[in-house]
Amino acid sequence: MERISRSSSGCSAHKASKPGASPRSSAARKACNSSSARGENPLPRGDRSSCSATSLTVGTSRPAGSAYAKRPRCSRQPPVRSARGPREGTRGTRAAAEAPPWTPGPPAGENPLVRLPRFPLPAAALLIAGANLAPAAAAAQEVDYVADVRFALDELERECGHFFRQKGIEWKQVSRRFQREAREVENHEAHHALLWRLLARLRDGHATVRPLAAGEGVDLPAEWRVERTGAGMFWCVSDGKVFVKNSWAGAAAVGVEPGMQVLEVDGEPAAKWLARRVEEESDRRSFSTDHQALFHTCHWGLAAPVGTRLKLELRDGRRKKRKRTLTYGKAGTVPWGPVAFPEGLAGDGDVRFGRTATGWGYVHLRRCPGDLPERMDRALEALADAPGMILDFRANGGGGFDHDALLGRFVPEGHSLDFAKRIESAGPRPYGGPLVVIVDAGTRSAGETGSGMFKEDGRAYMIGESPTAGMSASKKTVELPSGLFALYVAVRSNKQRFNGGRGLEGIGAIPHEELAYDPEDLAEGRDTLILRAEELLADFPSREVPYDHTRRDR
Repeated sequence: MERISRSSSGCSAHKASKPGASPRSSAARKACNSSSARGENPLPRGDRSSCSATSLTVGTSRPAGSAYAKRPRCSRQPPVRSARGPREGTRGTRAAAEAPPWTPGPPAGENPLVRLPRFPLPAAALLIAGANLAPAAAAAQEVDYVADVRFALDELERECGHFFRQKGIEWKQVSRRFQREAREVENHEAHHALLWRLLARLRDGHATVRPLAAGEGVDLPAEWRVERTGAGMFWCVSDGKVFVKNSWAGAAAVGVEPGMQVLEVDGEPAAKWLARRVEEESDRRSFSTDHQALFHTCHWGLAAPVGTRLKLELRDGRRKKRKRTLTYGKAGTVPWGPVAFPEGLAGDGDVRFGRTATGWGYVHLRRCPGDLPERMDRALEALADAPGMILDFRANGGGGFDHDALLGRFVPEGHSLDFAKRIESAGPRPYGGPLVVIVDAGTRSAGETGSGMFKEDGRAYMIGESPTAGMSASKKTVELPSGLFALYVAVRSNKQRFNGGRGLEGIGAIPHEELAYDPEDLAEGRDTLILRAEELLADFPSREVPYDHTRRDR
């Protein structure tokens, strides 16, 4: 079995055969690597919901040395599906005045009206004519909510305390605050909400409150259960500025276009409005990293009740200011990955594949189903002769699969990968060419371990708008003494060998190169990161990737 590697001194940058010239110069795409390797979070920590409206820093104004400190611009993700069914994106085409080139929307079967968090009310909790509510009221009076919260605080510190320093959590402050707030709780619904807010301070993207037998049918307070719909747009941050990343439905109808800078929202500076929104979202939901919280808020976090009016002041590509008023209708809230997919992709909603306009292989992995390695076989059969390949994990929501079997699909037959661990070749058509992996903060859970192994095991060069979400860990259920609820929390980071032994939880998979999306690309329907990946494949950064693709069997 031959091991594929290069000498420690490295080799000269190998220029892969170029099926077509990249339309952008590599000089325009340079991004820093050094600060990324530290994996630091960009926003100050402490006993807060996320950050104060004045402490949120975006773009180049972020603290030096942070994982976000040297990230230039932002990205537009094109729709894959619409309420009428799946539709393909169109590269390089801008929305016409009457309709966008795609009709974005939630994946099939998903309701565009969302509640975050969302708890369907079980039939047992429905009010029945003549039902006697007195026993329920009496039961609420018998529960010691303070004891429940004290138990939760102690158990969370015991099970999760090893994360606190890395995540910047001041647990003593959290403990004092929530014991004080627990004394004000008067019913099960308020207790339910308080527990969700407590978990938000844990900074754990997987953390959830789960009902036990006595808590079945206990909902959240009414103000938590307001149905919200998407704005018909997604945002991104670049150089301290907020830009429209996607626009469709109601936003497109009133003239909100991708690439426009968002100057003000309801009369408030856009960066300040966004920071406040991050704080509001982070008060009720747990995010493992600040870049995950920001990404969430620029997508799901823009949702509002149907009929909400949002006044925007924008600046277009010609530097002219535009005022638009958006009225929320019905639109999806879930990001779908790239700004613009290459045309003619095959596959399904989980794995789509084809070639870029310049001939490079391209695979978008939206989820990680159990048969992901076998699904990859179909893609590799179609792309076997590609001179290089892009694996795009953006917006990957996770799942579960055999990691070694997937990575083995990218080790040529008769060879092994032996850098971090031994990986044998696998699958009927393993691919040995150069790889570039793309990620963002929407890459979560198994999507992080799956994408991260290509970098950590020395097989691929990774780029991204940011590190992945940083929510990848084994979990444990902590039942509370009241018997109402249990807390589902992360207790041990997955892939602990990643990031120099720090694992993924609270950090994420950190790209070799971080870059944001170019507003000009957004306006023209181009995907900045795919363009950068094409440049890298044409002039591969061999010194950064231990695997030597020049020695592969083709």
